[in-house]
Amino acid sequence: MQKLKKINLNLEKDVIAFLNEDSMSEMKEGGWTSGCTDGCSPAQSWTNCTNAGCTNIPSWLLNWGITIVSVFILFILIGANIIKYPDVISVPVKLTGRIPSLEVVAKTNGKSAHKEYKLQGMIGTIPIYMNIEDYPEDNSNNDRRAMGRYFYQSSLKDIVLWGNRQNNTYNLVVESGFDKVTETFTLTRKGNNFEGKWVNSKGKALPVILTPIDTDNIQNPYIGISCVEKLREKDSYDYVRSSFVKLKRDSVSQIEDKSIIWFSEEHCDAPFFRLGNGFNKNQVTTVNPLLDEIHFENILNQLSCSFNWDYSDGTGIEYTTTIGYQDNNLIGFKVFSAWFCGGAHPDFGGIGYLLDLNNGKSYDLKDIYNIDATIIYDLVNEQENFQNPISDDYCDYTRLECWQNPRWAISKKGVYFTPDFGTVTRACEEPFFVPFSKLRPYMKQDFPYNLSIIPYRL
Repeated sequence: MQKLKKINLNLEKDVIAFLNEDSMSEMKEGGWTSGCTDGCSPAQSWTNCTNAGCTNIPSWLLNWGITIVSVFILFILIGANIIKYPDVISVPVKLTGRIPSLEVVAKTNGKSAHKEYKLQGMIGTIPIYMNIEDYPEDNSNNDRRAMGRYFYQSSLKDIVLWGNRQNNTYNLVVESGFDKVTETFTLTRKGNNFEGKWVNSKGKALPVILTPIDTDNIQNPYIGISCVEKLREKDSYDYVRSSFVKLKRDSVSQIEDKSIIWFSEEHCDAPFFRLGNGFNKNQVTTVNPLLDEIHFENILNQLSCSFNWDYSDGTGIEYTTTIGYQDNNLIGFKVFSAWFCGGAHPDFGGIGYLLDLNNGKSYDLKDIYNIDATIIYDLVNEQENFQNPISDDYCDYTRLECWQNPRWAISKKGVYFTPDFGTVTRACEEPFFVPFSKLRPYMKQDFPYNLSIIPYRL
């Protein structure tokens, strides 16, 4: 008989806790123990109690890691329930536009919510016009936020002002090149009049005297233009600016036997046209006042296009006017604008016009065609064959919403439709052409003219 080799077996107390008859029986039959015999937790023993790794005492992190992570997540959930986040976050917002707000006064007893002063006067001997807006601030020092703009009579272009008011003293600055102060106004209000001084970045100081604009003493040569007449009542600041506008005749283009005269403005970049020779007297006297109004709106927008970190050179808006249609009764054109007047990013857009040469009526798309978003989409899609985007493509032209209010412009062969996307997805906005022949079944019966292909070059 072969002699058995004797070996020593060392057992540690922290490895084996207890061995009773039941657990010994389970081990003999291949069952599992409670885990205390192999140094593993019950969960470990259930899954891999026969693995060699479980014969070692598990580390502290392995034994308690799941518990710690669970407690950490529990604390996060409890904290999220206790800590309240506001549903409304208050932030300052600045809204700019060519026609500023009117004065707003609280209806109940209290301070004015917003005061505005439209002023004329001098920096030394130099004529200027200024618009100051005064806003309340909730503090105990009677310190209020103030802002505004002003222009020199010689340039007409807005210069942005920022600052504050302490009692009746206004401290306003002009910045150039981000946070570089180039001009400082220190003005004291006495009633509706302002006095003080202006100081530039080199330390040169000049006295400033400002009084309310008196429109009765303004000689405006363009008072016959409708938008200028409205400014006299609504916005004396832009009304006085319009009186200094100087138009220059630039060039003449020909459409068959008719002349188109192009004008520019001396202080800024805003070209536009008028009807010239070849159009009859009634057409000229009827349509040119309408063109005057469009031109003046573009000019005033350009002159007020300014931002708070630099001076305007009068080119913040790039205008492109294209005459797309012209016959004996109608003239159609588009004014495309690309602009950056401060704010988060540049923007662009276009407006189409169709004017009746005989009575001056301006036709909208709904005056010409009986069409809606579905019809416009179908007409465009017939040629473009739009596909449903595979991914989350923001230029999804299959959405009817973007064809609800499309911009449009008439050309000598048909109509261009531009779908309407949001500002963030403005790059998706491109024109799509539909010929007159496709649109003819939808023309309204009361539209007095027949739109057809123009055989000559525009």
